[in-house]
Amino acid sequence: MRLQKLGGFASIGIGCILVIGTVLHLRIWPPNGGEDPAKYLEAIDASPIEAFIYNLLSVLGSIAIVLVVLAVRDRMEKMAPNLMRIVVICGSIGGALWLTASFTGIAGVPEILNAKDLSASMVVVAFTEGLLGASEHAMGWALLLICWAALRNKDLPKSLSLVLGIKGILMIVTFGMFPLQLAGALLGVFAYPWLGIALLRSKSRVYEQPK
Repeated sequence: MRLQKLGGFASIGIGCILVIGTVLHLRIWPPNGGEDPAKYLEAIDASPIEAFIYNLLSVLGSIAIVLVVLAVRDRMEKMAPNLMRIVVICGSIGGALWLTASFTGIAGVPEILNAKDLSASMVVVAFTEGLLGASEHAMGWALLLICWAALRNKDLPKSLSLVLGIKGILMIVTFGMFPLQLAGALLGVFAYPWLGIALLRSKSRVYEQPK
């Protein structure tokens, strides 16, 4: 149960990170503004502290998502062991890719900014966008499988399971499309805290069974 509580707090934390991160993203990079290397460097140069905070929040989010999938596995693995193994694999892959993209922004972008190298900026933008897209795709599958297992075993509220499934689908099909990414982030603002509360407040059906 300790892991479930830790995952519950981590899930609520992801919701907060999404709120702050979305606001920062819209402030630093207006829609599609980050795809132009010159505009990308200009945006970072104009808001270096905000860009650093954004990447730091991403680091924390990448760690939190792994805690969430481990907590869900702890809760549901006795009823859906194979699905939970895949959920942990997908969530861990997504978290690792998200972490890599975040550290690329923290460590690599300042050097490019100092050099004013548009070619290197183009490479970094393409690299981080690819990492983030792959990360969202992997985490989307994790959420979709959690939805499937929860609906089958009724271990989470049905409405929560459906919301997680919808968010998972949005994350799977985004592929860098900003409107879908924004819709997924806004849905996550509600979905992750809701999942966190469910992990904190209620026990798995496995734990409720009489001895």
